[in-house]
Amino acid sequence: MFDQFLGLPLHPLIVHAVVVLLPLGALGLLVLTVWKKGRRVGLPLSVAVLAAGTASAWAARFSGQALRQRVGVADLHANLGGVLPLVATLLLVVAVVWWRLARTDKDPLGVRIVVALTALVAVVMTAVVGHSGAQSVWGAVGESSPPAQSVAPTTSASQPEQTTSSPDEPSASASVSMDRAPETPGYTATEVAEHATAEDCWVIIDETVYDLTAWVNQHPGGADRITALCGTDGTAAFTGQHSGDSAPQQRLTEFELGPLSTE
Repeated sequence: MFDQFLGLPLHPLIVHAVVVLLPLGALGLLVLTVWKKGRRVGLPLSVAVLAAGTASAWAARFSGQALRQRVGVADLHANLGGVLPLVATLLLVVAVVWWRLARTDKDPLGVRIVVALTALVAVVMTAVVGHSGAQSVWGAVGESSPPAQSVAPTTSASQPEQTTSSPDEPSASASVSMDRAPETPGYTATEVAEHATAEDCWVIIDETVYDLTAWVNQHPGGADRITALCGTDGTAAFTGQHSGDSAPQQRLTEFELGPLSTE
């Protein structure tokens, strides 16, 4: 129910409602704590906005759990996201109590102080949860290698440079090819097993060897899911977690070392 909508993950869609409605309702309450004349209209309006924001926060929590089972979510973001609906519910209850008291011309200072503090906590908590979610998704963006600089050609198309070489001397292109030729046809499972720590992590996936050292602490599902695979064949684990998802497979290619060879 809280997994996907029209083929897209539901969690990012619901999160947009949370980060708008919850702070909006909380800020409205903060303003009303000092603006007495606006409470008659502002309080019920703020309570309605908070009710929608609180419902969205709970929906975001459940959809986040579904997303974590599918692609993995950072532990910090998952833990914070589990607390935010509780904070939103508390703020909603406090706001409703204040609204009911205000309707009976009872507006004690202590209630307004509690409302203001709870609203501030809700705003800060929403910002922290949103930041942790953005960090888990986009934190690794931009760390890929910079684009290669273009090199101006040394000769024009109309006047190609003529080169000669003796039969005993290899051409420049042959020399480059020899320099780039791998010393071995691939990597053995024994070699992979020697890289079995978080600081030096190689993994076999679908007969290909990958160096995931730089990805260990960036994995959205937590570093422990990668370190458990270091030095082993992680094909079954990767396929079981990401089967049918193209994004993880595409990201994996950035860490490819080469094919797996026989012992």
